[in-house]
Amino acid sequence: MQVKTFEGRSLSQLTAQIKKELGPEAVILSTEQISQHGKTIYKILAAKETVQPNTSAETLLSPSNSNHPQWLKEFWQEWDCFKDHLLTLLQPEARLQIPPKYTQAINYLKKQGVKKEIIFKLLMELSQEKNASLVSLLKKLLPSKPWPKFFVSNKIHFFLGPSGSGQTSALLKLIFTLKQEQKKILLAYPLSGTLQNKLYLEHYAQLTNLDFQTIEPENIPNLLTLDYDLIFVDLPHQATHFQPFINKAQELNVDVHSILSPVYAEDFLISFLSPIKNVISSIIWTRLDEGENLGPIINLEEKFKLPISFCTYGAQLKESSRAPTSEELLRFIFKREFKN
Repeated sequence: MQVKTFEGRSLSQLTAQIKKELGPEAVILSTEQISQHGKTIYKILAAKETVQPNTSAETLLSPSNSNHPQWLKEFWQEWDCFKDHLLTLLQPEARLQIPPKYTQAINYLKKQGVKKEIIFKLLMELSQEKNASLVSLLKKLLPSKPWPKFFVSNKIHFFLGPSGSGQTSALLKLIFTLKQEQKKILLAYPLSGTLQNKLYLEHYAQLTNLDFQTIEPENIPNLLTLDYDLIFVDLPHQATHFQPFINKAQELNVDVHSILSPVYAEDFLISFLSPIKNVISSIIWTRLDEGENLGPIINLEEKFKLPISFCTYGAQLKESSRAPTSEELLRFIFKREFKN
């Protein structure tokens, strides 16, 4: 594994630098925000895995593989550029017979950052199917499995996201929602995590009369014997600390929920999610009210096909979260609100 520290004043610039130097498959191990001479400085520790000898040809040739030779990297970059220019020149919305009522919505999706290939696919389906509906097509791009209906059958749930994504606050908002349904919940935090997060969670647990304990990966099987409806584990952000828990999730019947936020650059979110995508049960989107563009939500759903189970917006604990349906998610993307 190649590990490197990146330092700068802009998260988006650092993310672009990480992608350029380590490739899109780089994993963010930690993110630190410090103050120097009155200025905010960000430090990101990133790493990339080396290709194993038995890696399949499909993986080796994948555009997301950061271990390509330079000529192949340049090929993929030129191909992406070619696709982008081709779709721009084609102007499919003008050439295809699309009902005028969809023009405004399509333009809005473009401004929100929805990828051109997704736009093109939508336009093709709208032009080929007489009874096709843009709303129906978009809802298919936003698969949803709302809490608690789809996840209370499993007792243990891991929550994992990049630093600053709002992971802990989203977890607390979800707990607050479930406690209203009289669910008996244990909140756990790994011993390998930070002392600050441990004290924060323990303090909240005391305020809300919630049971709390620290755990290690080898303790996970024992949790199944405890008398709780649900056990939530708030995983650390560093890969060296959360990976042993991910390994346990693959051995046991454990749901892993990835906490993502549109505040971060799309490439950053892809680089975080790609190495763990096969163990993820759902995505929880956070800080939706802070996202300038919400198109990356559609882009990542199209890429990873993972259902959305919960989302948060706003700083307050109450009335700032939702276990949304696909229709509610679509409404928020277009109108920036959830219907009460």
